[in-house]
Amino acid sequence: MAIAPIGGVAPIIPTGVAPASSAPKVDFMGALDSVTKATAEADALGKQVATGELQDIHQFMAAQTKASLAMELTVAVRNRAVEAYQEIMRMQI
Repeated sequence: MAIAPIGGVAPIIPTGVAPASSAPKVDFMGALDSVTKATAEADALGKQVATGELQDIHQFMAAQTKASLAMELTVAVRNRAVEAYQEIMRMQI
């Protein structure tokens, strides 16, 4: 008993997946600016909490957490870049 091959099957292309060539560009300086802005916003809200101008402590806590996470991410990216540079410098030509 012979098995007939399956014909006419089109390749499966996932919908909503962008091709690799259209990957988003990363603006590192823009990212650093956003970290600076988040930190400044958290500092300003902290001063408002300390002086009693801001009654909603949740705004301050959310801004502080956002700034903290942004700074941790920035430090992690910097550490990876330094590690990559050091690895390249250890390579022998």
